[in-house]
Amino acid sequence: VFSRARAEHEKTRAEEKYQRAEEMLRNVERDADARISEMERACEDRVRSARDAQRAQHAAGAAAAREVVELRRLLDEERLIRRDEAAWRAAGEERLRQRRLVAVATAMRRAHGRWRRERLQE
Repeated sequence: VFSRARAEHEKTRAEEKYQRAEEMLRNVERDADARISEMERACEDRVRSARDAQRAQHAAGAAAAREVVELRRLLDEERLIRRDEAAWRAAGEERLRQRRLVAVATAMRRAHGRWRRERLQE
């Protein structure tokens, strides 16, 4: 009877030990699962962040390209305006030169007319 009670006691202790080991294993697994989930979330966050950074970089590149196109258009426009201004200036200078030539020719004709009148009066 004594050995039977002892056997029962040891069986109960073994079961309790087994239950504690099971509980410990569940805790370890739960902790491991939590750490794995946390690492997965952190990894997904890094991937999302990298994608966002890449999109922002692409957007910045596209904006820079649009800016370059706009600057080129403005420079071309400026070049055309300067060319037109130079052409207007040249045309104005030509008109001024022609006016001066007409003025000189008119002055010479008047001087010649005066000279002829003076000669005829002599």
